[in-house]
Amino acid sequence: MKSRYPKTWKYLSRNRDRLEDRSGVNKETWWQYGRPQNLDKFETEKLMTQVLAAESSFSIDKDGSYVFVGGGNAGGYGVVLSSSAGVSYESLLAILNSSLLEWTLQKESSQFRGGYYSYARRFIEKLPVRSWVEDCWSVLSSSWKSQQARVTRPRHPTNDDANQDIRLGASRRESASTDSLA
Repeated sequence: MKSRYPKTWKYLSRNRDRLEDRSGVNKETWWQYGRPQNLDKFETEKLMTQVLAAESSFSIDKDGSYVFVGGGNAGGYGVVLSSSAGVSYESLLAILNSSLLEWTLQKESSQFRGGYYSYARRFIEKLPVRSWVEDCWSVLSSSWKSQQARVTRPRHPTNDDANQDIRLGASRRESASTDSLA
């Protein structure tokens, strides 16, 4: 760093004592960021949102290309799923950007001037995502099971079926035109 960025090194060296006094600083790398909280999570798949927004605007970072600053009601916020989450990033993205969860968050969130709401962690983590996912899965699962019970095997139309449909369509049109004349 000293040879590549001499002016930066000079500035940091003048402030070495202050930089070494920070909590969590390694004395051998005193010039580096002292608190690497969650820095490893930036280079992974995640959902991101701005903290202040007029509406839900979550997006997906599939390959960990984007970083953001956060804190309070400024910057951005990211969501990293645990391996046991039971939901994909794409599904969670759709849920978080849904009008239902947007409405829910805006009822609980702080409102700011200009129609902006806080999408900070303290509001996002209160959203009923897990129960909503489980409820949707339960409904879809039971719907799927009932559909499976009704269908024994797929029915492929034959030429006779197609001709029958054409004949039925013609008869319907003929009777409709006859009805309208009467």
